[in-house]
Formats: sequence, structure tokens, C-alpha cells
Amino acid sequence: MDSASHFFAHSQSEDRRQHRRLPVTVSARVLHADRLYRTEVLDLSDGGMLLAPIDALCDAEQQIIHIESAALGKIEARVVCVSKIGIHVKVELSASTYRHAVERLINITRIWTKE
Repeated sequence: MDSASHFFAHSQSEDRRQHRRLPVTVSARVLHADRLYRTEVLDLSDGGMLLAPIDALCDAEQQIIHIESAALGKIEARVVCVSKIGIHVKVELSASTYRHAVERLINITRIWTKE
């Protein structure tokens, strides 16, 4: 089992959510409708991420956005929900690229925290 699978694996009793979250603060840019927005990735899960709110994307549910980050690379994702806390996205189209990026971040986190 790779470190991402190990990190995100948990029992159903821990949380109602399908996947465990990894809190992060990672700078990112979002491309949507030919406009570029700066934001931050606030958490990662096995299947998606939470982005800090972007006012211009308040009506972007179910639309595809492109996310670029030095830490994560280029990711294509679908907006699942827009809430007060941010933009919830599901990574569908770049799943293997995303998974490798999450794996790298988990390994870096372990080095920093000496887990």
C-alpha cells in the first residue's frame, strides 16, 4: 500500500466523509472560462480537494476547472459544491497525476514532522 492509500484509509466510524482529509496550504491558480484566479488548496483527499473561495466561481458547480500548483502540478477537476468555506472539487480527469502529487506531499509532510 502506498503512503497516500495508507494515509487516506480509515474506518467508517471516524468520519461521515468518504475520504480522510489532509490539511494543507498550497498556492494554486485556477483557470475557468478563460480567466485565471489565484487561490489556495486548503485540504486534499483521495478523490479531490478544497480550494479557498473565489467569488467569480460561486456558480461553477458541475463545471470543469483547471488547477495549477507548483506542489501538485496541473490538475483537471469537476466542481462538486461551492460553500462558505470554499470550492469542493473532485479530481476525475487527472487522477493518476493527482495521486502522485498527493503521495509526494504526504512524504514531504512525514519528513517535516518526522512521523
